[in-house]
Amino acid sequence: MTVEEVMKTILDGRIVEFSYHGASYLIQPENNKGYNYLSVWRSAPDYVCLERVFFDIDDGIDDETVLELLNKRCIAGMSVNDILEPESEFSES
Repeated sequence: MTVEEVMKTILDGRIVEFSYHGASYLIQPENNKGYNYLSVWRSAPDYVCLERVFFDIDDGIDDETVLELLNKRCIAGMSVNDILEPESEFSES
């Protein structure tokens, strides 16, 4: 998937799943203690939240919020944007 396709998937309210160097990851919205976040999780071998970006539920998730998260260096010193290349397998759910 391209950056644009990942953004559209997230903005459409769907979860993005991908693998990188043998680990599985998720990008998804979440509510934690009344606060809303867009988050990157490592889902295998175990669930660990790697990064979160707050968003206001009244405004929803916008392009700026998605890009902020995609540019965070939270996966072995790399951002999701850095690893959007053929060796990573992205899907939407």
